[in-house]
This record gives sequence, C-alpha cells and structure tokens, in this order.
Amino acid sequence: MAPTYAPYSGPGTNQFLLDANWQFLVTNAQRGGGYIDSYELDIDDGNGGNFVEVVGFTTFYTLNSVLVTSGISSGLTYRLRYRAHNAQGWGAYSPIGTILAATIPSAPL
Repeated sequence: MAPTYAPYSGPGTNQFLLDANWQFLVTNAQRGGGYIDSYELDIDDGNGGNFVEVVGFTTFYTLNSVLVTSGISSGLTYRLRYRAHNAQGWGAYSPIGTILAATIPSAPL
C-alpha cells in the first residue's frame, strides 16, 4: 500500500539544505500487517530529472525526516517521494511532494 501523504518541507529548509519530512505509517493497514524496518526517501535533481535515493534503500532508515545537503542549489524546487519496507518487501511510493530550496522570510511586523 502506498503512503497517503507526500513528503513535505520542515522548518530547517533553506537555500542550502532541505529538511525533508514524511509521515510514519502507523496503522496495521498502512504497514501491510507488518512492522516497518525502513523508509526510503528519493529526490530528483531539482530540474525534473530521475529520482535517486537519499536514505533507506541501501542502509535501512527508520526516522521520518532527514536533512538533505548534497547537491542542493538555491532556488530550485525538488521533487521527493518515499516508500516503506517490512518483512514482505517494499511498498508503493507516496505521492510526490515538492520542496523549494530557499529561506522563506517571516511576515513583516
């Protein structure tokens, strides 16, 4: 089963790094009846290119966020997706989320 929600930007995102977050799969149905032993997060190149692994496929990863610092260019919008692994194998990918590599200014006082 695919995750319902796309990855999203966390508060640490700026022009140099992406604070990528996603939801844990907590219900039995979401987990396919087993416990999650890894989440894989994939990202594109900010130009609509192919997805590549950030974490989770080659080395299991059980958190629901990661700071992506490698290859980030200010002003580009990156596409991200994730999926989960349990004893039955890898599930389907989440919807694709986007994160803009930029510092979002605060509202004026």
